[in-house]
Amino acid sequence: ERLALGVGQYGGSSELAPDARNLPEVLNILQGNPDRFNEYCNLVKEVFPSVQKVSVRPHPTNPQNAVEIMIWQVDPALQREDLAMPLTQCGTGVGQVLAMLYVAKTSDQPRTIVIDERGSFLHPGASRALIGILKRFSQHQYVIATHSPEILAELADAPVTVVRWEDSRSVIDQWPHTTGDAAMLALTEVG
Repeated sequence: ERLALGVGQYGGSSELAPDARNLPEVLNILQGNPDRFNEYCNLVKEVFPSVQKVSVRPHPTNPQNAVEIMIWQVDPALQREDLAMPLTQCGTGVGQVLAMLYVAKTSDQPRTIVIDERGSFLHPGASRALIGILKRFSQHQYVIATHSPEILAELADAPVTVVRWEDSRSVIDQWPHTTGDAAMLALTEVG
């Protein structure tokens, strides 16, 4: 499902909605803290090296009530905002990463972050980079549903739970960290 995360209402909330529908609003608030926002943009660049900066601006068709997220793939020092691209024209993985990094970076309280990778929208290198960044924010608990070998490799020290269907019931196998047996069972489940 392609979530419409690129344009949202202008507002004063810094709390991201569970479906991230107010991502433009919260990034606009974060932009008011330039150092923290630059740190956030640097995290985004670690996942997507081609992204030089993220910014939020008033939406061109509704500047009083709406804001939109812009993705800069050119050096912002060129001052060519005409070359910045609206998030609505980017792949779905970009918006999802922006939302996950926002929660990991800005949450003052520990959170449980659930990532369902049913249909992966990220390049394997971007997936590994994202997981590497999330591991730095260890105050949060992450629950990641995946069959991706690169994610399993990146999370080699994390507990693994494999849920499989056997004899008309779910069977759960658990390991304290990724082992060859755990990886083989997880990958066998997807053929």
